[in-house]
Amino acid sequence: MDFILNNLLLIIIILIVLFILGIIFRALKFVVFIGIIILILGFCGFLGDGFSDKAKNSFDQFSSYTQEKIIPIVKENLETADFAYNKETKEYVIGTDSFKIEGTEGVNKANFIVKGKSTEFDATFLSDYINKQIQASNETTK
Repeated sequence: MDFILNNLLLIIIILIVLFILGIIFRALKFVVFIGIIILILGFCGFLGDGFSDKAKNSFDQFSSYTQEKIIPIVKENLETADFAYNKETKEYVIGTDSFKIEGTEGVNKANFIVKGKSTEFDATFLSDYINKQIQASNETTK
């Protein structure tokens, strides 16, 4: 009985946190359920004939924007970027004034860091550049 009385505040806090988490998870399940229902109705044609076309067009527009705008800017800045490579860990760092890319040789995922915020992205389009920089780095250290 002493244990319960001595730790009553802790027990109450834990119960409140569990209650709040339960409410949050129930709300998230409801939102996901409604989203799935809307997607099913949309792709079955109940929300109009062009629902799936509009969804596909939105994705295509974002993809083309990435291909036309973002990738050339990154590649342009890479020409003046600093490149550092660690042979032991096989990790590389590409740094410019506006962003930094950290990754590992042979792995297609890298971290894109802007203003201290890191985002993982597919660095496949940079593989040729990275391989050339690693070769140049290896040749200068021989």
